[in-house]
Amino acid sequence: MQFKNFTQNTWVKRLGLPFAGLLFLVILVAVVINLYFSPVLSNQLKKSVFKLSNGLYQVDFEKSSLRILAGRIVINHLTLKPDYAVFNRLKKAGKAPNNLYTLSVDRIVLKHIHPFKLYFKNTAEVDEITISQPTVQAVYQKLHDHDLPDSNKKTYYQRISGTIKSLHIGQILLDNINLRYQEEVNHRIRITHLKEISVKATDLLIDSTSQNDKSRFNFCKDISVVFNHYGGQTANNLYRYQAKSVTFSSSKSSVKVVDAVFMPVKSASKNSNLNHAKFEFQIDSININAFDYPSFISYRKLMASEVAVFGGKANIFYDRTLPKAPVNAAKSGLLNLLNNVKRDIDIKTLHLEGVDFAYAEISAKTKLRGVITFKKVSGNINHIITGNDTLGTNRKLTANLTAYLMGYGKLDVNLHFDPTDSTHLLYYKGSLGPMNLVNLNPATKPLGLIQFTNGIVTGLTFDMQANTQKASGNVTFLYHDLNVVLLKVDEKNALRRMGFMSILANAFVLIRDNPTFNNPPRVKTVSFEKPENVSYLGMLWRSVYSGIKESIGLSADIEQNLRQRVTDYKQNKEQRSLKKQERRKKRKTRRLNRLKEAKR
Repeated sequence: MQFKNFTQNTWVKRLGLPFAGLLFLVILVAVVINLYFSPVLSNQLKKSVFKLSNGLYQVDFEKSSLRILAGRIVINHLTLKPDYAVFNRLKKAGKAPNNLYTLSVDRIVLKHIHPFKLYFKNTAEVDEITISQPTVQAVYQKLHDHDLPDSNKKTYYQRISGTIKSLHIGQILLDNINLRYQEEVNHRIRITHLKEISVKATDLLIDSTSQNDKSRFNFCKDISVVFNHYGGQTANNLYRYQAKSVTFSSSKSSVKVVDAVFMPVKSASKNSNLNHAKFEFQIDSININAFDYPSFISYRKLMASEVAVFGGKANIFYDRTLPKAPVNAAKSGLLNLLNNVKRDIDIKTLHLEGVDFAYAEISAKTKLRGVITFKKVSGNINHIITGNDTLGTNRKLTANLTAYLMGYGKLDVNLHFDPTDSTHLLYYKGSLGPMNLVNLNPATKPLGLIQFTNGIVTGLTFDMQANTQKASGNVTFLYHDLNVVLLKVDEKNALRRMGFMSILANAFVLIRDNPTFNNPPRVKTVSFEKPENVSYLGMLWRSVYSGIKESIGLSADIEQNLRQRVTDYKQNKEQRSLKKQERRKKRKTRRLNRLKEAKR
């Protein structure tokens, strides 16, 4: 009854029919525009992709629809594929790109489109493009390591200018990307599968003004990529790596890695070199600044002004009990380490902040594990260059680091290495602040068979140089109230005190103080030959440690002499015991003979 009265109102009768007619007209126009513009937009999209890629890529999709009332275009089942005939032709001409992509998407939504601008002004403008759950296959092969000169090369704008005047997209969102990445490393194919990738590109513009705009990356003001739960294995399958998240930002030229882990694979072959040396780290965050995105994407070169590492820990482990293949001296040392990195890396500054570092080793002599720790390592390492540019000009690697030895004594270290120097010498010097020598026992007991029971370090300075097989220089070790216990390994592979030898050492060999009385401090000149099956890093710390031992009066020769004295003493003691037993036996025999004679 109320509805009937409502429809009988005069103003309803007057406006209802025109409104219904207008609504019908709008719907009709929307349908006509959809039927007309959908093929136009589809054709423009295919032409633009073809021209932008110089015919290398072709785009296709099953269906597209223009929803004029909602202001959006929906594209279903889109695929982007390379034309391998064109790629092979470009490859033969030396003009093919290093990267090749294949894209498959079930649904793409273009929001807030402006079809009339496309029709009347010949400009394509879209506020937002959303691509959900795309599947991407990327193949990288290093066909060239620099941009090839091409006098006929056209800009992207010049390629599409015959079709449209400009292309502008407010933002492009790709969520939950499934990526299959294939790369050829050292003539071996390496395939990585990554998921949970998000990409956001803002303000994409291709026109006459943006074609030479250096502030844009791939014509966008910013492209940010987030890899969630990123992980994989190294090319040799010996190590695995993972991170909670890896975030790229082109506008900031930065990369941020959160909760990074790099560690050996437990299932690695027992016959691999991984058993001799292992490296692992767990880092809270890594920031890469002034990162060269074009060089990384096109040529896989890691170039940055600064890599800042904050918090976490890094460990190196070396097992000297295992047999090791002979190493050519010319192929060892720091230069060999830099040359063995297959990636081209150019990092101007590596900044460390509060990283705990540990060097652990199983001694070939004692079969026991010793650890040297450097807590809260901070400072800079400059000019880290690897790959083809290692021997380039102005490539001097320097480092200024501060740490706390065994968590107590403040240690300042300076390193200098020039790859262009034919001698390949590493210069290293530093100083150690006050600490208790007892804190060195976790390293000196299993690795040096020395236990400090007392002694205070008042200062340590060293100025050394090392090649692949030898380290030499000066060590000044200042201390007072020194007392030690010398150790040995028993038949159960446990450490035991050598009481008599320790007494001899403390009483007659060791120098309890440096300086002594009013004498100047003793400075020791060290010449340390790298023992067999000792790592390059092990040689560096051992060279300084040998200077410390010589400063306290316990050089390698003296220690060997002491141990020989103890051995001789034990042998003499055994001989005296045998002679004593023989004398007792003779006395007993004479006593029996006298008794027999008395009975007669």
